[in-house]
Amino acid sequence: MRDYVPKIIGLDAFNQYIGPYKGYDPTIDPTVSNVFSTAAFRFAHTAIHPIMKRLNAQYQDDPSLPNLHLHEVFFTPWRLINEGGLDPVLRGILATAAKLPLQDQLVNEELTKKLFVLSNNGSLDLASLDLQRGRDHGLPGYNDWREFCDLPLLKTERELTETIKNRKVVQNIMELYSSPDNIDVWLGGIVENFLPDARTGPLFACIIGKQMKALRDGDR
Repeated sequence: MRDYVPKIIGLDAFNQYIGPYKGYDPTIDPTVSNVFSTAAFRFAHTAIHPIMKRLNAQYQDDPSLPNLHLHEVFFTPWRLINEGGLDPVLRGILATAAKLPLQDQLVNEELTKKLFVLSNNGSLDLASLDLQRGRDHGLPGYNDWREFCDLPLLKTERELTETIKNRKVVQNIMELYSSPDNIDVWLGGIVENFLPDARTGPLFACIIGKQMKALRDGDR
């Protein structure tokens, strides 16, 4: 709550949706909402770095442990046994900044073209899974959640460009969805312009902020 959430949703949204802690409130339901777990908090898929570094005790590159692309570490626990153990991996994670989500490069290709699981011979696409998961869970669309958060509804391509600055992305979305009313909430949320000093736009800042307040205030 102190070190992470304000950096994700920004201080303004933190103050708006969460505010100072006043103690446990037994009337608050801390249940995790469907839209938070299925869409909003999965904004973090856009922040996953495509490279995994393994660093020595001085947090420097180790020639014997070269950087790995993310797809090279999926389901490879043998690397921990044969390639230096857990410490170099933890150092690499600590010293590597999250990937910066950009409107023209949201989820990196290690996850959209090379994601694989042991039960599947081919590769999967995490972005497609995120979109389909929202549909499987029956989540209302992007504009419905903007209304829930008291944000202006977006009805035209011109209005969409006010919240998504990359016009090419807006054109692609309109080509695929025809209307902003059809946009999946996960996609609409991750592609919005960031709030100041944040890593989310207004919609996900609202959903994440409301959820974090409920988790904090309703936790005995």
